[in-house]
Amino acid sequence: MAFFGKIVAPRDEKKRLSPIQMHDFDDSEIIKQFEKTLVGRVLNPKQTHWVKALIAFLPEVWKCQDRVKGINMETGKFQFRFDQESDITQVLARRPYHFDGWFFALERWIPTSRIDFPSSIPMWIQIHNLPDCRCYEKGVVEIKEKLGDLMA
Repeated sequence: MAFFGKIVAPRDEKKRLSPIQMHDFDDSEIIKQFEKTLVGRVLNPKQTHWVKALIAFLPEVWKCQDRVKGINMETGKFQFRFDQESDITQVLARRPYHFDGWFFALERWIPTSRIDFPSSIPMWIQIHNLPDCRCYEKGVVEIKEKLGDLMA
């Protein structure tokens, strides 16, 4: 969530150079507010211009136009706030998604300060003609280590 306003930098050099310390606080209300939110991010920085079109298009693809609201968060990020948990479950189960030939990351909102969140795209892969001598747990684990984390 972005907060907008104008801040005037202090003229005192000592104040200007000191880092801002954020105090711990109870974030349970924020977590509750965003529990039915998905966050997306365009992974190709040259394609951030189509976020508005993506926000308009995806609810139709998901067949939940009246139950979701898209928000452009700028810099290639966007949010979708859903009315129903079942819609979120359906949307996440049908990943990965792409728009105009480009994949984008889409994850459930979590309280994080990572600027690159979300950054992963779960993919279903199927490996054909795997030799019998590799069709065992150790062989599959070896393949998984080369490709990424295995999602059950």
